[in-house]
Amino acid sequence: MYAAILLFVFPIGTPLATSYLLWRVRERINPSAESEADAITKRAADTTIAPLRQLYSPYKPSMFLFETLDIYRRLVMTGSLIFIRGQRTRAVIGLSLSLLFALLYEVVSPYISAPLNALSVSSVWLIVLI
Repeated sequence: MYAAILLFVFPIGTPLATSYLLWRVRERINPSAESEADAITKRAADTTIAPLRQLYSPYKPSMFLFETLDIYRRLVMTGSLIFIRGQRTRAVIGLSLSLLFALLYEVVSPYISAPLNALSVSSVWLIVLI
């Protein structure tokens, strides 16, 4: 019974808890500033949000909730496709989702550093090829 409850708590609760924690301090993570570099400097100096730094630090200030989307991407691509009946249907849906995420990562470029954006885009395109 405990395992069955956790099957729903983890995939729903973890992204929701992450989103809640980030949303609660969104003004500090995405501070108003003249430029993106100033906003990054402001949020890096803010010690009140330091415990959450691992969740938002790689992302641009305006993309602080992208971690939640990435959690859902990983959950869908690794755990949800097995519930789709039919091997061809599963392959088509998996390919479609992979393409969607690859295009999203390429268009949005959520990370602060250009090399990290390039790495993430290339990794999601590799998933499309596999």
